[in-house]
Amino acid sequence: TRSHVSWRFLACLYLPRELLLFATMASKYFMICVVAVTLLLSLFSESVHAQQGFSSENVMHHLREFQKIADEHNDSRSPENGYNATVDYVVATLRNYTQYDVTVQPFTIEAFKVDGTPVLQQQQPSSVQYTYKVDFSVLTYSGAGDLEAPLSAVAQVGCSKEDYAEFPRGHIALIQRGECSFKAKEALAVEYGAVAVFLVNNDPSGVISGTLDQPSNVPVLGLTNEAGRLIDQSGSAVFKVIVDAKIQVTYTQNVIASSPTGSAKNVVVSGSHLDSVPAGPGINDNGSGSATNLEMAMAFERLGVQMENQVRFAWFGAEELGLLGSKAYVKSLVQTDGVRDIVAMVNYDMLGSPNFFRGIYNGSEGAEHIRTASEAISLMYVRHFQDEGLAWDPTSFDGRSDYGPFLEVGIPCGGLFTGAEKQKTVAQRAKYGGLANAAYDPCYHQACDTVENIDQLGLHQMGTAAFTALRALIEQPNLRQWLASGGDYRLPEHIRTEHVKRTSQFQ
Repeated sequence: TRSHVSWRFLACLYLPRELLLFATMASKYFMICVVAVTLLLSLFSESVHAQQGFSSENVMHHLREFQKIADEHNDSRSPENGYNATVDYVVATLRNYTQYDVTVQPFTIEAFKVDGTPVLQQQQPSSVQYTYKVDFSVLTYSGAGDLEAPLSAVAQVGCSKEDYAEFPRGHIALIQRGECSFKAKEALAVEYGAVAVFLVNNDPSGVISGTLDQPSNVPVLGLTNEAGRLIDQSGSAVFKVIVDAKIQVTYTQNVIASSPTGSAKNVVVSGSHLDSVPAGPGINDNGSGSATNLEMAMAFERLGVQMENQVRFAWFGAEELGLLGSKAYVKSLVQTDGVRDIVAMVNYDMLGSPNFFRGIYNGSEGAEHIRTASEAISLMYVRHFQDEGLAWDPTSFDGRSDYGPFLEVGIPCGGLFTGAEKQKTVAQRAKYGGLANAAYDPCYHQACDTVENIDQLGLHQMGTAAFTALRALIEQPNLRQWLASGGDYRLPEHIRTEHVKRTSQFQ
């Protein structure tokens, strides 16, 4: 016998005709009701979605889209890989779901490219072959070279002239990472006669992947901590180095989206860099900040926020090449006298580090003429975390990210950060959990900076803080005067409880 026998067939055998007709009509009405209820639930779901505020689920959706782009472009969203596709995604999303005025701002960059496979080999006292992208990397704007030379370690960390007092000219300089920029170390090493520079990572997170900001005349390599420790530093080591690198002038772009409402004479810029390093997808650095910015723009649109002040979202290109996108944008403001219209800039760079801390840019480190206003912005995040019962720490206000060019033209700034290559302290371990004496993001500037590298709890908490503070800024009457007086900020009740979406997933 068949196991799937129609109930109508069985009914025909055992039920009177009237009952069969009733059952058939009831079945039809039941199906109509199911369809109607399904449609109503769908409409209700869409209505709830249209009314909701900041959604961490949406941020993760954008990050997964960034990951797909990287997957299709050599596992990277750098200018020479998937950056343009990332720009297309952000622009299309804004134009499809918001009424913002969206523009793409092109600017020139000196694009760095490594041809072939670089060679790093110890020749003496024994032969050791190092593997590109596993044991070492080539820093952006490294010089080209084909050389064989002895190696000498630089004293301390190579940040002062005294560290090179005994360094022999014509040698390769072995320098530990830390305390000053890669460029500062390279420049001093070259000044004292180095023919190449090896920068050794100061933690076990992998190879160094970074930029010198400006072209060098010598090969500059980043080594893993393990590779650096294994190098013979007795003065007898001789290395062969081959790097075929070149620089080409090309174009990349920023994405700028301005709200249709709010005073265009009182603008709050919310910035994040959209590019990654060539070595990886850059989902935390800085897909996390860029996706948060995109979701905030969409959330303000969904909520119909009444803005006193215009918000201008900015996704900057070529940050990893030395803040080039934000520098180009600020330069355009200077040229058009637009600096006077910018009241404040908030910056979001790395909001989902897996071993995170909740960092607030320390506005008290700002220049005197913008210090009070910058402190007022910092205080907004402080108050938010206090209201949420969450710990926080101040983080350096050193212009390392895209807020730097804004500080240089006298614009008050603030922002959030969850940590990069530096290590979490024991005290921070007690406050935030995670691992002490380990990098905040062990995948910083590496191929493993994928969507799996994101701490969703930390991203949710930082994204919520960014959203509530930015909304308060754009709703604040007399914003210039308010910031100049120090703000005395307290999170408005309607922002704190009405619209920020919380789900059990992030509690």
